[in-house]
Amino acid sequence: MIECVGGVYDKDKIHKLWSMWLNHTRDDPPTEEDLEDYDRQMEMLAVRVKKVEEEDARKRLEERMERGFQEDSSKASSVNVSGMFEAMNTDQDQQKSSGGKFKPDGWTPDK
Repeated sequence: MIECVGGVYDKDKIHKLWSMWLNHTRDDPPTEEDLEDYDRQMEMLAVRVKKVEEEDARKRLEERMERGFQEDSSKASSVNVSGMFEAMNTDQDQQKSSGGKFKPDGWTPDK
């Protein structure tokens, strides 16, 4: 927070361009024109971001719908894919739990 005479101000309420100048990342203080241009650019960016997010949401919905139809058709097939994965996992678990049967060969580094 930034303290000043008459109250306490949140640093996030300071315009970005003024903040840049106060933090020495901008050489000159911003003019009214600079502030207006920056605000206009941020508004345009917000509109573009909203369009991209809407398009992304539409595509994700379409993909989910396609996957839903694919899942429905795969359930109708005679191959039980989930059963195959369960069998693979069981085999892997058995290999890991071989206990004392596995003994690695000794290793001696070259001197």
